[in-house]
Amino acid sequence: MKKILLMMLVLIISISACKSPVKSVWTPKYEQQIYNELDNLMKTRYKDDNKRKDLVSYTVKRLKEELPGGLGSVPPDSLNKVSVKIGQEYATAHSKDSNGNPLPKTVPWSPTVEQDLRDAILKVWQKNDLDNGNKFCDCVIVKLKAIHPKGVVIPIPHDEMQQVAAECQKEVLSKTDSTKKH
Repeated sequence: MKKILLMMLVLIISISACKSPVKSVWTPKYEQQIYNELDNLMKTRYKDDNKRKDLVSYTVKRLKEELPGGLGSVPPDSLNKVSVKIGQEYATAHSKDSNGNPLPKTVPWSPTVEQDLRDAILKVWQKNDLDNGNKFCDCVIVKLKAIHPKGVVIPIPHDEMQQVAAECQKEVLSKTDSTKKH
């Protein structure tokens, strides 16, 4: 997201430096010029035309609201602040569903992701049974990797996590019970 904001800032500054003075800054031509420049800039980052058009349209709309005098009406540092604000608003608005819940996203597997998952599980695990807790974590991670080899879906769907947890609980407890019998 920071790269997008930086690219938007550079584009906005370059457009403001190149524009010719006009009486009404936000003419259809001026607006289209900004739209086209932002769209061209975003094509490498957003292959999905609909998502890119949504982002660019939102950005142009918010720029018009924040900068009625046009991009050249404020110094570059103020333009940077406006760009960051617009980017954060867009990210916040598009990271939740209509009920305000976080939208699922796939995060590639990494040691950090595995450790974060392990930490979350062990927070609710009985402290006097960390050996089984670690075995349970190993099981959950293996099963989630089998379901999602390219990365874990965050947040993990509730039903999926319940099923994986139930399977791992049976596996870990059955191994514990069988070692106690011997």
